[in-house]
Formats: sequence, C-alpha cells, structure tokens
Amino acid sequence: MRTKALPIILLSLLTVGPVTGCIPARSEAFNYSGDTYAPRVTPEHVQIFDSDKPTRKYVKLGRIVSHQVFGSSEDTFNELRRRAASMGADALIEVSFSSEEDQYTTPGEITTHEDRTPDHHGGSEKTSVTTVNPAVTHTVNKAVISAIAIRYQD
Repeated sequence: MRTKALPIILLSLLTVGPVTGCIPARSEAFNYSGDTYAPRVTPEHVQIFDSDKPTRKYVKLGRIVSHQVFGSSEDTFNELRRRAASMGADALIEVSFSSEEDQYTTPGEITTHEDRTPDHHGGSEKTSVTTVNPAVTHTVNKAVISAIAIRYQD
C-alpha cells in the first residue's frame, strides 16, 4: 500500500508554474492488450502501491504517464489516478517519479518616447529615447509520474 515515502517524494517534486487557465496536468495511456474495461472505482479510490505489489490476482492494463502542465505535482498525481479509473483500473503499481525541464520565453520590448532637453539658447531640444528590454528565457521543472494500471481478477 502507500508508504510514508510517497508524500515526501510528492512534496520534493512540488513546483508551481504560471497559471494560464489550462488543465493542471495531462496524461497518456499505453494499453497493453487493447481490451477495454468499464470503470468500477472513482479516481480517489484507485489504490497506490509504490514498492509492494498487491496479493490479489490482477491483470496489467497498461502504463500511464502523467505530466505536470502547471500547478503542483499533486495535480499530476491526481491526473494519473483519474486516467487509471477511466481505464477500469483498481490500482497502480511500479510508480516512478521524475521531472522534465520546460522552457518558455517572455518577449522582449522596445519602447520609444520623446524628451525635451534645454539647449544653450534658452529653448529646448526635442530628443527621442529608446529603451530595449531583451527577451528572457525561463526554465521550470515539472513533475512526471508514471505507473502501471492494474485490474483485480476476482
């Protein structure tokens, strides 16, 4: 079942990215057999086995990989459970954690404004001032969680 190490790993992967209004995580499922099963548990009831395996007989449905889009690794983990439940899985085994770097660039900006400086004749001289702010590249570490979805045979 779930061990005490799992929350520590999740906390260590916690990274908050920019909130863009998108989904917090996305996932892909790689079905091993092509068979489909109706869901029989809700995502929050999908069991997690991070090191041990269940003692009940089971069939492996496929591997699920969940990627953080924004938010936290907890969102990524919840997406993994959601996808498992939708495949008809009862539990997840062989859970592994990693991270991937994602880069995005905020665009640079060029601004120009006019300024008046006094000249030596008592008047003023019009000058144009241009400011250049270069583009900035940001790197964000995002959680990736992978597991094998299983369905009990009894």
